[in-house]
Amino acid sequence: FIGLFIFIKPIAVYFLHDASLSYLVIFGLSIVFANIFSILPSMVIGYENFKLFLVSRMTASFGSLIFGVGLGYFFGLPYAIIGFGFSNLLANIICLKFLSEKKSFSKDGGSFNLKKIFLKFSLPMYIFSLPSSFGSAIVPLLSLFFSMDLIGQYSFSFLFYAAGLVIPGALATILLPKFSRLNALKNDKKIRGILMKVFFVYTVIVIGGIAGTLLFGEAIISIIAPQYLPGILFFKALISLGLVSGYLSIFESYLTSKEMIKEVALVVLAQNILLFLVSYILLKNF
Repeated sequence: FIGLFIFIKPIAVYFLHDASLSYLVIFGLSIVFANIFSILPSMVIGYENFKLFLVSRMTASFGSLIFGVGLGYFFGLPYAIIGFGFSNLLANIICLKFLSEKKSFSKDGGSFNLKKIFLKFSLPMYIFSLPSSFGSAIVPLLSLFFSMDLIGQYSFSFLFYAAGLVIPGALATILLPKFSRLNALKNDKKIRGILMKVFFVYTVIVIGGIAGTLLFGEAIISIIAPQYLPGILFFKALISLGLVSGYLSIFESYLTSKEMIKEVALVVLAQNILLFLVSYILLKNF
């Protein structure tokens, strides 16, 4: 937080190209604050309470629509940012009641060494999760090399790249606690069997998704956003890439369950480097 305030204007200039917009970074702290509690839904997944996890995620999605878009429409962008932050905070803290009932924060029945948890798990996880931040910075990074008009066409399609990762992301979230439990039981054979079955089912989704995108992509864009038809190549390429990258997202759940944190970081980094290179080539040859 201190570093953010010190470098607030350089951050605004670098990412927003306007120092006068530095106040937006301050409003963005609401999202940062909400993310402090983002571990709570993950803890719920650990108990395999998928219903509560789904409620949490839907609260974040619909809350963003109601509070983020609603406040933004009536009061402007800064309040939209606050709305998004509030939605994420609400989605995270609704997990507290269940976790309290499970005595997730209690020391009873065992030791609770906060320092050890921080040094042995939280800090390494934070360091090795940094490559995932590279993916979020793809658009700002590309804006350094290409015109704003071109980046605008690309940015619209980039939203659908993320959409292509929704299904594998959901699968990975569900698989992680199951893999972790089986790993604790040393049942590697069953883990690999489940992983292969999931890959097979997901392959059907990938083939169908890519075929549908290539066949009907132009028709869909002409209906929902015809102004972005010039960037139809971005749309088709990024959705296809997102679907294919889903294999890596699913595989990450396997690596995480095996506590192979370094390998997870390398996979995420490779995934984001691939995204950057493909995007750069597309924009360069547009």
